[in-house]
Amino acid sequence: MNKHVLSGKVTRLHGEVFVIGCFEDVRPLKGAAGEIDWLFAGLLSHLFVQKKMTGAKGETALLATQGKIPIEKVLLIGLGEKGKYGLSVFEGTVAHIF
Repeated sequence: MNKHVLSGKVTRLHGEVFVIGCFEDVRPLKGAAGEIDWLFAGLLSHLFVQKKMTGAKGETALLATQGKIPIEKVLLIGLGEKGKYGLSVFEGTVAHIF
């Protein structure tokens, strides 16, 4: 399995799965999550409004991109509260993903 950490516009990335994090106390979504939400006409925001996703630490949602971006799937993973985010949460999140 190849793993890469990349930055830049989502529409310029290629791959099988794009993992993005979101905090439970940051709305509207920022960064890559905000860009995905915009490209998918508010799909992520809808998940939060409908309480199907909260951004709690370790929570996940796997979404098919249906060809809207050159990546097959998006894995949205909750990071918990922004103020509590740090190296240990990052390491735990990475371990949870793999």
